[in-house]
Amino acid sequence: MRNIQDPVAGDDGTERHPAFGFVHIGRIQSNPGAVLFQSDARHSSYIEVTVSDADRRRDLKHDWVHPGRTLCRFSMSLAQFASLVSSAGTEGVPVTLEYVNGESLPGLPYQPRLSVSMTETHNAADAAFEDIRQRLAAYEELLAGKPTAAERRKALASLRATVNNATSNVDYAARTLTEHAEEVVEKSRADIEAMAVTLAAKLGLPAAELTGRELPGPEQISS
Repeated sequence: MRNIQDPVAGDDGTERHPAFGFVHIGRIQSNPGAVLFQSDARHSSYIEVTVSDADRRRDLKHDWVHPGRTLCRFSMSLAQFASLVSSAGTEGVPVTLEYVNGESLPGLPYQPRLSVSMTETHNAADAAFEDIRQRLAAYEELLAGKPTAAERRKALASLRATVNNATSNVDYAARTLTEHAEEVVEKSRADIEAMAVTLAAKLGLPAAELTGRELPGPEQISS
């Protein structure tokens, strides 16, 4: 169990306690666009969350809480933020750490993970066709030596199996690439729709007039 400790009041009446904290969620604009962990797009608008310690002062019959030292700061794409809010209690979402334990952390290079999926698909195709070429060369070499009918059938069966396996291996890599591409599109669409909601709110228009369908209201997106 946690130890219980009373807040300590200073000479000016300000109370402090190790458990006093403050969190702020801000909407950040970036040009040419922020690079965020596990997001393939650059983000001209994203969410920044800052966690600080805090103190409390009683004045005019109200509690006034003020943030103090920053403990942690991290960023999220609009899609990541929406996923976190709408899927509370699940496995969570990736975030981009910026500041932890008094230290600013280095930024990320722009290296979309979609390129990794594309490379894997390309390599899978290369490996599959290399296996086929090797089996075909072995079969042609066998034929040059006047093999028996049984030897020809065995070599041909091996070549056919290699072709069949190559198809399934390339299909799997291609499906993975397609899923990744669809995920990128979906997350980008979520960011675009979130920006459309904010723009609609500024213009005093229903979000559906800009997007063609009903979207969450501006109060659901941090400003």
